[in-house]
Parts: sequence; structure tokens; C-alpha cells
Amino acid sequence: MEETTSPTSPTPRSGILSALKLLVLGGLVLVLLIPVASVLGLVREREGRATEVREEIGARWGREQTVGALVLTLPVRGPEVARPGLRHAHFLPAEAHWQGELAPRVRNRGIFEVPVYEARLRVSGWFEPPDLAPLGIEAESVLWDQATVTLGVSDLRGIQERVVLRWGEDAGRGRPFLPGSAGVEVLPTGLHVPLGEAGLDRAAGRLPFSLEIVLRGTETLSFLPLGEVTTVRLASPWPDPGFDGAFLPRQRRLGPDGFTARWEVPYFGRGYPQAWRGGEENPRELCALVRSSAFGVTLVRPADQYQQTERSAKYAVLFIVLTFTTLFLLELLSPVRLHPVQYLLVGFALCLFYVLLLALAEHLGFPAAYATAAAAVVVLVSLYARSLLKSWRRIAPLAVAVSGLYGFLYSLLVARDYSLLMGACGLFLILALVMYLTRHLDWWSLRFQRAPEG
Repeated sequence: MEETTSPTSPTPRSGILSALKLLVLGGLVLVLLIPVASVLGLVREREGRATEVREEIGARWGREQTVGALVLTLPVRGPEVARPGLRHAHFLPAEAHWQGELAPRVRNRGIFEVPVYEARLRVSGWFEPPDLAPLGIEAESVLWDQATVTLGVSDLRGIQERVVLRWGEDAGRGRPFLPGSAGVEVLPTGLHVPLGEAGLDRAAGRLPFSLEIVLRGTETLSFLPLGEVTTVRLASPWPDPGFDGAFLPRQRRLGPDGFTARWEVPYFGRGYPQAWRGGEENPRELCALVRSSAFGVTLVRPADQYQQTERSAKYAVLFIVLTFTTLFLLELLSPVRLHPVQYLLVGFALCLFYVLLLALAEHLGFPAAYATAAAAVVVLVSLYARSLLKSWRRIAPLAVAVSGLYGFLYSLLVARDYSLLMGACGLFLILALVMYLTRHLDWWSLRFQRAPEG
């Protein structure tokens, strides 16, 4: 009769020691969250410094620019107005057509780079003769000789050349713009031109206008759809544009040599009227509606090393747990017993990866920095484990596991739309693999048992 053997029952002392070691390893994972939090703080500090540099360069070159076509303003005498305090009537153009070219540049401050541009813009269009009846204004109460037109520009420091208005029948003789928005509450900053009574021909069928402006700005150029129909055509050699705002281009072409884009925006979706009396509409609400209708383009940098480093650091706990698990299983398969301090040193190496990644990414770019930092950590951990476990064969699974984790993390960082799906599937497969490898592990004695026969 064949004699069968049963696994040796763990003694209370061995069970307590095994549980204590697992608790210590869990405590080490919590301890390592402290340097991980410090790394995240360092990332935010460097990102804040990059933002400061961007603001410094923008203050001297020109900040993000928002431009709007002309607004016609008519002063009105107070007594003839239904309520006191209404002093202006504002009219938007029937059509406004923008054309422009963006010449991108990169400004450096130390190791930080900021994309800026110089835009040469041309706008033309026309106004309908002012219709006062819907506003309840008598023609006799209007001060026609004080009529003005205003061009909205968010940062006047970016204007590089004298801006001249070509207006009406007198288009051959330009009228120079003056600083200030002339009481147009929806355009807090801009330029204006006094028309005078002679410049406002109420008998004309339409009032055409045109102008050119050379404008410097940082990263983003936006337009306000102030006309009943607003069209914008932009071209630039920048290869990575980001189209944002309330409206997307109807046509666009992207390529390594740059982009071209065309917007055509009717006034139906913008939420504010073609004409209004100053003070009658809620100024804050009207300004918010105008700002929310802006659209344009941003000169996007393909990779923001700070955001990607922060995203990668959020997976630090997963890296530490899986690396400790792999090292722990290799320890169980070897005659060597590792001290918790040795696990702690391996954890510090994993945390140092993110510091290396951040420092190198500011000089090499994120892909090269990631590959360099990952290779350095894999080599360091593998050599240290080799000195502990005394065998290259034993540490090969550790090197493969850590390298696979870094490869898996990089695939999550570059796959934006599918990162959640890939992460969920990857974690499921990793958990299944750990469960499979530990299916014969006696957690009380921390020894692998032979699989039962049959």
C-alpha cells in the first residue's frame, strides 16, 4: 500500500513570522508613498516655474491674443432715452472676413521653451446703416458727429505697426486708430477711430471697412464672431495646431509643413444681438457671452513633459507593489532571505526613476528621457538583486518584469484615448498572472507546496 504524505502544518511561530514579514513589506509600500508625494510636488514646482517663464515672455512679447472686428458706436443724448444712464448705441457688422498668416517662433528662458507668434491679419467687411427704431432711439437724439468704430484687441502691447482704417467711400485715405475702446463694454481693451458726421453716410446702402494689423502673441490666437457672418482663414508652418473655442473650422489641412484652416460662423449660435443700447443689457452677462463665443488656434507643443511625468508618477504604487511581489517570489524560490531594508532600497530606486525622468525630460524630451531613466533603474535593480540572490538565472524574471512594467506604463502614457481600457486589461492580466504563480504558495509557511496528485 502506497503511503501518502500531507504538507507539514505550520507552527504558530512560523505563521506569526510570515504574517509579520508581509505586514512589514506592506508598511514599506506606505513609507515609499512619502518620496512619491515629494516627486509629485517637484513636478508641480517645475511646472509652475515653466508657467512663470511663459508669463514673463508673454508680458514682453504679447500674451494670448483675442481680436474682434469693428463695433460701431453712436452716442445718444440722455433725455431722449427711456431710462437715464443710457448713453451709447452699439452696432455689429453685417459681415467680417479675416485672413492671416501666423509666423511661429520659440522663445527660450534657460531650459524652458515658449511658442510665440507674429500674426499679419487683414479684415474687411461692411455695416448696414444703423437701424435705430428697434432700440427705441430717435435719430435727432444721436450725436452723429461723435460716432466711433472700435477694434477689439486683448493685449495692445502685441501691436507692432501703425493700424489704419479704410472706411466707406473714403477708403483710399486711411484713418489712424487711437488707443482705447471708446465705451464698448464688451471690448475692455482695443483701438478706436472717430468717424465724424461726414464719415457716417446714412444714405449709403452699406458702409464698407478694411484694415491690416500685425500682432504678436503667445501660443493662442482667438477671434470674436461679431458679424452676422464671420469667416476666418489662417495659415501657418506650425505642424501641431490645436483648434479650440466655441467653433471648430469647417475646413482644415494638417501636415508636417504646417496647417491651413477656415472658419465660417453665423451669428445664430453666439447668444448676443447685433445691436444694443449701452447699459440696457447686463454688462457682465453680455461680456461673458462675447468671451465664450471666441474661437481660434493654439500652437500646441506635442509633449508636455510635466503632465506626462505627473501621470507616470501616479502609477508608482503599482510599480512598487508588483516589483516587491516579484522580488518576494524570487526570494521564496532561493535559499537567501532578504531583509526589509533591502526591499526599501529597491523601492527608493523605483522612486528615483521619476526624478531622473523629470530632470532628463527638460533637456532630452520625454521619449528619450523615459527610455534613459527606465534603462538606468532596470540595470540598477537587476545588479543589486544579482548581488543578493547570487544568480543571474534568478534575477532574470525580475529584470523582465520591471522592464515590462515600464513598457506597459509608456504605452498608457502615449495612448490617451485608450489608456483606461489598456490599463484595466493590463491590470487584470497582471493580477491573473500573480494568482497563477502563487496558487501553490502556503502563505503561512511562505513555502511553495507540491501540487496534489490527481
